[in-house]
Amino acid sequence: MASNDSLDLKTARRLLNTTEDLHAKGWYHSLALPDGSVIQGTQSLERLERRLAALPIPLDLRGKRVLDIGAWDGWFSFAMERRGAEVLAVDCVEIENFRYAHRKLGSKVDYRIMDIYDITPERVGRFDIVLCLGVIYHLKHPLLAIERVCDLTRGLAIIESFVADENHTHTEYPWMEFYESDELGGQADNWSGPNEECFLAFCRTAGFARVTMLEHTTDHRMSIACYRRWEPADSSTAPAPTLQLALHSQNNGINFSTRHDEYVSAWLLSSRHDLNRDNVYPEICGYGVRPIYVALVGENRWQINFKLPPGLPAGWQDLRVRLNDTPFSNPVALAVDVPATASNLHLKSACDGVDWTTGRVLYEHGRVTLWVSGLPANADLHNVRVYLGAARLTPDYLQPEPDREGYRQINARFPRTLEPGAADLTVCLGETGSNHFPMVVAG
Repeated sequence: MASNDSLDLKTARRLLNTTEDLHAKGWYHSLALPDGSVIQGTQSLERLERRLAALPIPLDLRGKRVLDIGAWDGWFSFAMERRGAEVLAVDCVEIENFRYAHRKLGSKVDYRIMDIYDITPERVGRFDIVLCLGVIYHLKHPLLAIERVCDLTRGLAIIESFVADENHTHTEYPWMEFYESDELGGQADNWSGPNEECFLAFCRTAGFARVTMLEHTTDHRMSIACYRRWEPADSSTAPAPTLQLALHSQNNGINFSTRHDEYVSAWLLSSRHDLNRDNVYPEICGYGVRPIYVALVGENRWQINFKLPPGLPAGWQDLRVRLNDTPFSNPVALAVDVPATASNLHLKSACDGVDWTTGRVLYEHGRVTLWVSGLPANADLHNVRVYLGAARLTPDYLQPEPDREGYRQINARFPRTLEPGAADLTVCLGETGSNHFPMVVAG
């Protein structure tokens, strides 16, 4: 049987219903027209102006692009246009009120009907400022939507949502309510109610460098300013950390895809002993992202894991890391959306990885060392494949740079299923395979 507390909570959620007032007035946003008349909506002009004034958006937006997701009647879209911005307003359904206001105001705002999950940089570009006000709680997949917002944002996103905090004991632990039907406000298009910590965590997890709570109003809504870049470092004489290595967190390669949710593992040297997720600042192409993991793994050696920042251009991109009181480290290059291809691979020689006997490997040693030319710069331990007969070996070392003859050393381990006998060794990258090098596995 449900408790009284749960019944009270359900009752409180259903009472958060503004549809009657909205139906009576016909407009959600109030709007001042050029002839001096005012359309009175559920949100008064004074309240709208107060909400806008609380947002860290410059008064002069000339030369800036602004995206307004879930524009509804369009008040914020037109306000951004008045400040000089080029504005794209998007909603999932066409709102006649927006069209009417657009005509009356003589607006040049670009208005499109798109689902939030279909708004991609390939279709609309990226924006200096993105507004996503009153949208997130209407979605079944709020984190995915915020990730899309982050990918569209070059500088600042303002994200507002219903938050479910007031009827629970305050906790710093993130949680979210899910509304299967019309539990929130009696509306069947309300799906999710994160608490404050969950909403902030969503924005950090989506790939923003910094998130700041702006307001938590009495109508159960919270606004968050989400920034793609770190604040400028304070002048300091503290030494920068030394960045040693950066790899894909799952496959130990150096290749990354912006089409997937991928994470970087990096190792740096710092004599500090107080590093944590709040004072370590990785960035790629100027885009910062908050680490999800920071740990001391050796003497003055730290490992940090973080999401590959959304919106990176294809190519070799430099990762840098600074601390809250230091300059940035040396760069380490990562291959982002760089095809790993080879036209010709030549396997020059191979030997036992322990006693260096050419053409023969001992099963008990379990290792082979070989030299191959033709590998591209972004060949790594994940995309280079080594076969001994039908058995696939596991590379665990790839020489970073080729020698003077263009060859790179590869060390690889045998699987336990490898059988003794004669077999050909080959190296492959993508669809390209090397010549065969005869080997003998001595049992």
